[in-house]
Amino acid sequence: MLKETELKQLTVAELLSYIEKNGTMPSDSILDVIEIMEKEKAVLMIHEYSIAQGQGKDQRWFSRIRKDGKLKKVGKQTRQELIDYLYDFYFIKDSAVPSLAEVFDEWLELKLLTNRNNGVHRLETEYKRHYLSEPLTKELLHTPMDKITAIDLKRWSYQMIRKYDMTAKAYRNMFTIWRQVYDYLICDGKLTCASPCGMFKIPARDFRRVEKKDAASQTFTIRETGMVIDKACELAKETGDLVYYCIVIMFYSGMRPGEALALSFDDFDREHHSVLVHRSLSATEVRNPDGSWQTRTYQIEDRLKGNAEPRKVLLPDICFDYVDEIRKRSDHEDAFMFHVITPNNLEMKIYHICDSLGIPRRSPHKIRKTYLSTMVNSSVPIDLVRAQAGHTNTATTFNYYVYDNQEDEARVEMINKVFSKEKTS
Repeated sequence: MLKETELKQLTVAELLSYIEKNGTMPSDSILDVIEIMEKEKAVLMIHEYSIAQGQGKDQRWFSRIRKDGKLKKVGKQTRQELIDYLYDFYFIKDSAVPSLAEVFDEWLELKLLTNRNNGVHRLETEYKRHYLSEPLTKELLHTPMDKITAIDLKRWSYQMIRKYDMTAKAYRNMFTIWRQVYDYLICDGKLTCASPCGMFKIPARDFRRVEKKDAASQTFTIRETGMVIDKACELAKETGDLVYYCIVIMFYSGMRPGEALALSFDDFDREHHSVLVHRSLSATEVRNPDGSWQTRTYQIEDRLKGNAEPRKVLLPDICFDYVDEIRKRSDHEDAFMFHVITPNNLEMKIYHICDSLGIPRRSPHKIRKTYLSTMVNSSVPIDLVRAQAGHTNTATTFNYYVYDNQEDEARVEMINKVFSKEKTS
């Protein structure tokens, strides 16, 4: 029978083979064997570098670790000594500062107190995908956060950007977890050094470029707009479903789908040709005590997207004729104009209209883009367009919402007029 010291030199496979051959082993060694097996299992779950014995004169066991931003070679006399070293490196912390894996749940609980559940759900989904289940993040995830350098995070950032071909927005959504958890530890007094997150910047050229989509996929043309409005009115009268009128009001106001679905009759002011936008049909996320999330539901809330301020939207006179029509046909006792459980109801109606007219399907949000594009293309002052949309700056309006939604014939006619003037002058 092998001595205690000899048993500890064996690999897990050799230990199991020894027990199988001998049928037993010293009772005081059984717990040691279990501990060795558990240590090796834990190390191999997160250690990404190979573990191998030297082939030349140096017969020690070797592997590598990343420490202080550098890749270092580690050698030990036996495989088990190397496993013990790696176990201590990953799991026995010489720092009071926790790793991201250790502090994430604590940080998330605080987020649930201070943020909307919807945002917290997105953060947790991002963590599970790009941190908890991502091999490139495995080592950093278990490293004390005061031991992670700016170079570590920069190297990781570029690896993730290239692996997933990330846009700048996708990267920000992913990296915000590092940034916010570092801020949390600093505020909590657990981290006294500066956050490494602000010590480097990824240039815009290193992200995948997002090309502005073509107008045909993002807006209804002027001709299609008239067709959709007429069809929506026709279907509202045929079916008695007032949500079809919501589509019409969106074309005349540029409201977001959730804003339009949360309207009440009292929001409209005919005297001042306006409607007050201050509510929204919004998704509600509920987290169970076990950490799972319930099925998403929707409800009308007295708030707008991004906690924006309520705004007055000027309306054309024709829009009030449709409001009167909705009021006349409404059989609801409360003041809300439309009653849907989910915005999907509105989306399906728009798709149905597009299919019946033989035009490409476009989502409810494309009606908002159509409205803003029509306003700008009709020479309405951009600041008025921005205010109607509820944007804080005109760059958002121009860059993401405005397209040329004219037919090709109208574009050609405009170009002909320009050059015919140039010729006569």
